[in-house]
Amino acid sequence: RRGVQASSMDEALDAALFVERDFVAQGHSLGVKAAADEAAVSGRTLGLQRGADIGIEVGYYNGCLDAWESMLAADPAFTKDAVQKAVKKIRDCTTQL
Repeated sequence: RRGVQASSMDEALDAALFVERDFVAQGHSLGVKAAADEAAVSGRTLGLQRGADIGIEVGYYNGCLDAWESMLAADPAFTKDAVQKAVKKIRDCTTQL
């Protein structure tokens, strides 16, 4: 009978000793999940902002190119061939974005 009591006492002590370890592991798991959720929201927000910034910049360049192309179409002698090539090259780059 004494062996049965000692065994259940050992199990109770072991359980008490490992409670902290179990709570730390559980807290770590919850923290990892919370951080991943927060990072996804933060990343999505940052991506939208950066995408909007890039879109504004590309739109600005396209507007400048429209003005240059209008001037070139109105009077091709207005600019040198190198400027016409540069405008075309920049337009090609912005349309790839």
